[in-house]
Amino acid sequence: MKTYKDILKKLPEGRLCYKVVNGRVRYYTWDKERKRQVYIKKKDADLVYQLKYRRIVEEAVRTIEQNLKAQEKLIVNYQEYDPQSCQMRLGKVYQDMPEKFYHMPRKSVLVEGCQNNYRSEDLIQTSSFGMKFRTKSEALIAELLHSAGIPFTYEAKLVLVDEFGEKHYYKPDFTFILPDGRRIIWEHLGRMDLPEYRQKNFKKLAIYHYNNIYPPKNMIITMESKDGGIDVDAIQYIINNQLLPLFQK
Repeated sequence: MKTYKDILKKLPEGRLCYKVVNGRVRYYTWDKERKRQVYIKKKDADLVYQLKYRRIVEEAVRTIEQNLKAQEKLIVNYQEYDPQSCQMRLGKVYQDMPEKFYHMPRKSVLVEGCQNNYRSEDLIQTSSFGMKFRTKSEALIAELLHSAGIPFTYEAKLVLVDEFGEKHYYKPDFTFILPDGRRIIWEHLGRMDLPEYRQKNFKKLAIYHYNNIYPPKNMIITMESKDGGIDVDAIQYIINNQLLPLFQK
């Protein structure tokens, strides 16, 4: 999102329109001060493309914002559709149905995590599948992983050593165990604009690297923008193109 908004700052403002005169296209832009359309001369042809590009980028920003709202609604309103979840939402008469009669597709997504020991009071975001997370961004990523059917563990304990042999205990946001036994971790970094938070995470990344954990080998790193935004399309791209193929081999 931030990248698109930075691009908009560099592009000229204005809306583009055109007329066909004698079979030729003539482009105009709206002059706010004079409140009328102004013809764009051939020598200023680059302005036409800049205004077209601006409109495309504005549409991208609008779509991203719309996607974010849709994902936030999904987190709040999404309901599981497995037999047990459907059964629990119905009346008492449906509660005694033996499992052997279930014929609906069943998900096999592994969702685990250390959720009841470490700072459990901070687990304030609840996903559609009943799992709690510390931030909306983590919950959003988890929703997308769950929708893709990718098994993950949330905040699995990881013990590493630094170059001096000192032990460090970490809980990566998401851990994935591939079918071939390899492990991949995903760290989503939030307030990198805060010096203390940034320094802490740079140190952690250095220790990860010392233990041969780094992208793209076995680690995924995503960050929020300075204003706290998260690029849903980018997250979805990582899941579809970087993670999902590893589980389909």
